[in-house]
Amino acid sequence: MATPLSPQQQRLPSAFAFASPRHENPARDMCPKQKKRLLGRESVGEIYKELLTVERRRLSTRGPLALPDEVESDRSRVLYSSSFRRLQGKTQVFPLDENAAVRTRLTHSFEVSHVGRFLAASVLKIFKERGELDKVGLGPDEAAAFPTIVETACLLHDIGNPPFGHFGEQAISQWFGRNLNDLTAMAGCVFADEHADLKNDFLNFDGNPQGFRILSRIAGADEFGFNLTLTQMAATIKYVCLPSQKDSTTALKKKAGVFFSEREALADIQKRFLLKEGQRFPLAYLMEAADDISYCLSDIEDGVEKGIIKFDDFVEKIRERTSDDKIREFFPKNDGSVSPVERVVGIRSRVIRHLVGEAAKDYVNSHAQICAGTRDELIESSSPCGRLLQVIKEHVRESVYSHEVPQQLELSGLSIIEGLLERFRPLLALKRENFDALLSGGGRKLKLDRELRLLGLVAKRHKEAYRIEVGKGVSDQAEWALRGHMLVDFISGMTDHFSLRLYQKLSGIRL
Repeated sequence: MATPLSPQQQRLPSAFAFASPRHENPARDMCPKQKKRLLGRESVGEIYKELLTVERRRLSTRGPLALPDEVESDRSRVLYSSSFRRLQGKTQVFPLDENAAVRTRLTHSFEVSHVGRFLAASVLKIFKERGELDKVGLGPDEAAAFPTIVETACLLHDIGNPPFGHFGEQAISQWFGRNLNDLTAMAGCVFADEHADLKNDFLNFDGNPQGFRILSRIAGADEFGFNLTLTQMAATIKYVCLPSQKDSTTALKKKAGVFFSEREALADIQKRFLLKEGQRFPLAYLMEAADDISYCLSDIEDGVEKGIIKFDDFVEKIRERTSDDKIREFFPKNDGSVSPVERVVGIRSRVIRHLVGEAAKDYVNSHAQICAGTRDELIESSSPCGRLLQVIKEHVRESVYSHEVPQQLELSGLSIIEGLLERFRPLLALKRENFDALLSGGGRKLKLDRELRLLGLVAKRHKEAYRIEVGKGVSDQAEWALRGHMLVDFISGMTDHFSLRLYQKLSGIRL
């Protein structure tokens, strides 16, 4: 039988207590002073005294610590987690690659975290040179914590990516698009219009909201995930909206950043920091910029390592593609005076130093806009730095992403993820009472031997996350959505190789 809920768990409302509640508005029930601060954040002095907090959604069992120690605790919770370690087996560009020199999501995340820390330190340096550290509330503790928060946000930025990267995301969303209506009908819980929020979590599956789900719900010992500080959680949200709030015309809402299932965690963050709907937390701009700076050059280096392109050809293409002398200066012609390795390292170092320096200045110069949430991105596409990144991205897209080697492997990944979802399909077709019996060990009496074995493959922590939420009392539609999340959590958390092996075993291809 399922373990009974603790008194604390029984008191907590379920994320699925009802199908389509009114979305939380952080401005609701605020006093006049709070509303003034919300609407005029750029006028608030010592802003980081408010934004950098030790508060967590659940009190830590070890008691409170000073801010620098709390953010180090956040960082350690991520670094020592199995969810983070599994990134070593997930695709950056080249799936299932045996060459250790080619980047995985883990090595990419470490590189982004380095750039993020460098960028945050550069911001602090500029504030200090201008004598503005105290003015913006960056005292000794806040200044010590600031780079670590950005670094940890960067470590987390890809933690929700499924096997095979963006093709894995497409496989999950497209599979549910084809099958969700049939499965819910078979399970006896057809989704009506009022259940659209539940449905959209699957039709709009993406690594960003899945990452937030991991850190806020399923990665830790209970339903609070890593139980990070609210500051750290806020710094990881790149797109501040639920799937139903997506807006392709708005930069900060063009993708979902949080699933409906985690809307309460988002509401807690918005309420604590007085963020308007769609308003990004300031430090998330630094995390996004660090990723933008890192991945283009990294993907070029991996293309060189795989023999898809030659570095000198890449440099020449960049020089041909732009007439901007400032951009061309970063990519000098090969005069034979340095070794190939020195040439690659030299160009990468110059580009990163320049982009970090300019992004740090933009952050400080646009600080009022960033704190007010009126800036779309830190490195704007129309800026010189934005044009430099765009030139590199265009060449990467044409020369690396479009090459037959990654494309063939990505198509294989698409088949693997869709195949796994098909193999686990019987669990989603069960009626609620039958799945309850299955979870309680009564599957054999109902002659559900296949389903019992499939459920046995699902990691215990995912079944526990399902059990906790269902135990709080939910509708049949919400129960099915929790079941769907349980399976997606399991499959999206796999490494590339594990998903391949499990697919082969379940398909009878290998034993």
